[in-house]
Amino acid sequence: MEKFFDEKISPFVFKYKYYILGFSAFWFVFTGFYATKMGPMTKAQDFIDPDHPIMKPIKLLTDEFGEKEDKGTPIYVYWGVSGINLEDSDRWDPLWVNSPTFD
Repeated sequence: MEKFFDEKISPFVFKYKYYILGFSAFWFVFTGFYATKMGPMTKAQDFIDPDHPIMKPIKLLTDEFGEKEDKGTPIYVYWGVSGINLEDSDRWDPLWVNSPTFD
């Protein structure tokens, strides 16, 4: 390997050193010019192509059923509560909220 670099590569580099230096300078300026035009991404990159078969269920869910905001389920925490006033209660009504009995 040392013999190859000594007999083949070294004479080539020595003979064309100004061409190599000029090309390197040109390449540095060329890439530097386009590097100044780079900026942050304007949109998220697709991890998978939108037409890929794996994306069909996701497209179906978002297009047919719509995206909804993830508001979550409200949770109320009361300290010092001995129970809930169950008068006029309907346990099967999801919107039913009655007053707590404070301890």
